[in-house]
Amino acid sequence: MDEVAKKPASTKPRLIIVGASAYSRFYEFDKFREIADEAGAISMGRYCPSGLIAAGVHPFADSVHDVVTTTTYKPRGVRAVG
Repeated sequence: MDEVAKKPASTKPRLIIVGASAYSRFYEFDKFREIADEAGAISMGRYCPSGLIAAGVHPFADSVHDVVTTTTYKPRGVRAVG
């Protein structure tokens, strides 16, 4: 987190996004919010499929972020080529 906290000073972001839609890792959402606040940036939380949140398996810190996104399901198969 120390390394992440140093980045905004040199890059001056307007938006900081934390999370992933297809990977249910537990991020330190509150610390990313603190970093966004210090940088004067908007904090956006990108959450794993909402079924994991509804089942209580993954935390949902909606009150931490300015913007929150999630998905209800993930289709199987290739979604992009590259």
